[in-house]
Amino acid sequence: MEKRRGRRGYEAMYREAYAEGERLFWPRGPSGGARDLVRLLEEEGPARKLVLDVGCGEGRDSVFLARRGCIVHGVDVATSAVRRAVRRSREEGVQEATHFIAADATRLPYRTQSFHVILDTFTLNFIHDKVGYVQELARTIKPGGTISLEEKGPASEVHYVTTKELEELFQRDFMVRTLVELRRGEKVRMLAFRKGCAPDSTPVMT
Repeated sequence: MEKRRGRRGYEAMYREAYAEGERLFWPRGPSGGARDLVRLLEEEGPARKLVLDVGCGEGRDSVFLARRGCIVHGVDVATSAVRRAVRRSREEGVQEATHFIAADATRLPYRTQSFHVILDTFTLNFIHDKVGYVQELARTIKPGGTISLEEKGPASEVHYVTTKELEELFQRDFMVRTLVELRRGEKVRMLAFRKGCAPDSTPVMT
């Protein structure tokens, strides 16, 4: 399996792309997981949701969700990508509804039970300590909260996860609503709910 990148590796990846003239490393459109999440939130009603976008990159999903009424906190290990996310949110006019920081996804700088929703788009794929990462997601999401993941599937050959692995990782703290392989295994997508009843709290950085 391909060697996993650390913080410096991801930072170098973005910087190299920008040095070659790329304005954005990732496509402008939202991920499938973010679109699924919006459909679910529309079913739940108009209440404004507090969302954590883990591995937010340049903020494409964060901006997409903010434009649909969410308050979004985006976290990414690459400082260069976070800077682009801040710029992007200003250009899209959602800077008041988005907050971006550079941080390690396995040590999230938020209090327990801070978020109604967590979005992970191709982040778990690259986490070495997957068990610890999922425990951190379970810590920061409110009981009853929603988590949406879109990851590389078995057909991707490197940095992939299977539906069985996801089920095993999340079964202790989450109830899985949907878990499917897409594009003949190129992607896996999961929608799940944190077990328990949600209390009232506001996300505050520790």
